[in-house]
Amino acid sequence: MLIFKKKYFSLIIFFFCCNVYCDIQKKTEEILKDENKFLLKFSTTIDSLSINKIFHKKDILAIESILKKNKNLSLIQQLKFNNYLAYYHLINLNFEDCIKFCKKNISLKIKDEDEYRTEIAYSYYFIANSLLNQGNYKLAITYCQKAILIFEKNKTIDGLTKCKMTLANIYFYLKSYKDAENEINNSLALFKKNRNNNYYMMLLTKIKILRAYKEIEANEVIINTYHELKNNNSIDLFFIIDINIFYIEFLINNNKLNFARQIIKETKPLVEKKNAIRSSDNFNWILADFDFSNNSPLSNREYFINRIVKCNKEKDYQTLRNIYYYLKYDAYLTKNVEKLYEYSIEYELAFKKISSDETKTEILDLKTKYETKKKKKLIAVKDLQLDKKNKTIFILFVATILLFLIGLLLHSFYKNKRRKEN
Repeated sequence: MLIFKKKYFSLIIFFFCCNVYCDIQKKTEEILKDENKFLLKFSTTIDSLSINKIFHKKDILAIESILKKNKNLSLIQQLKFNNYLAYYHLINLNFEDCIKFCKKNISLKIKDEDEYRTEIAYSYYFIANSLLNQGNYKLAITYCQKAILIFEKNKTIDGLTKCKMTLANIYFYLKSYKDAENEINNSLALFKKNRNNNYYMMLLTKIKILRAYKEIEANEVIINTYHELKNNNSIDLFFIIDINIFYIEFLINNNKLNFARQIIKETKPLVEKKNAIRSSDNFNWILADFDFSNNSPLSNREYFINRIVKCNKEKDYQTLRNIYYYLKYDAYLTKNVEKLYEYSIEYELAFKKISSDETKTEILDLKTKYETKKKKKLIAVKDLQLDKKNKTIFILFVATILLFLIGLLLHSFYKNKRRKEN
């Protein structure tokens, strides 16, 4: 009876284990199936430059997990996933994270084919944009030019125009406005017939450039584009928000404050709907300008204070400089001398950090040139020393042989003399 019970119990355990194993296998197959669907979805639909792409946090976490755990990823999937994450971090102003994922791509050994080279070009492009936002303009130009060389070789028009736009932005910040306008006009010419998101992205860059040295022309473009984009649902909210902000600024500068207030009310729900840091920043800058135009303190002071920590973490010195500019003027209006002093110092520090990044790049360039020249000089000196050493050895060798011969001759001479004497 006991033996029967043991056998019966063993059979129950056996069937239980079989069921558990089958369940595990089934779940594993389902997970693999879902993962394969996920991989297929992103490997076929991923577009590194889709501005109106909607990022879901669960997708971001899933991609990060796959990159870490899945050892069977193809090289092109690794490149695309890294670029996807880089772009996600770029538009969320996480510049260090963006650069990190791009450098992972650059470190990979790729096939010399268009598809692989294009992904590397996008990585260079994302790094250039991150460096641009960090204020490191000269290094940004270097990465932008690397991307352009690949896009030109692959005849990737979309990537090429994006790079030209980034170059235009760099020239703008370097105050080379004519060069900036030429770059952006070349890009715009390719999209005039098809006024899509790319076109308006570049048009906004052109507006920014024109406002620096052709204000009347810039204002005409702003007014026309505002009316053109109003209630246009086919264009991404990024660009509608940006053109609204330009229009609000135009109205403030022309003392049309009631109308400006109306456009601010129109724009606020769009910013909330878009829920993107860049749009929120731009909207809060213009909201601050509106407050100051009425000689009122900041109504959005907390927003600026809360952004400081993240900007420091991401080395986003451009945004940091803007924040302290508004905060110090706010402190002046509220007559808070202590804060005015504090924010003035922080503003100068942020400005110096932008300049120091440029200086660091110049120093590195000079250091490299100096080291190269130094090495060449050292090689030349060593060659000269070696030449002198060889000459000295040769002279000593010849002198030794001559002394030896003279010694032989003297020995022969004295030997012959002794024979004659004897």
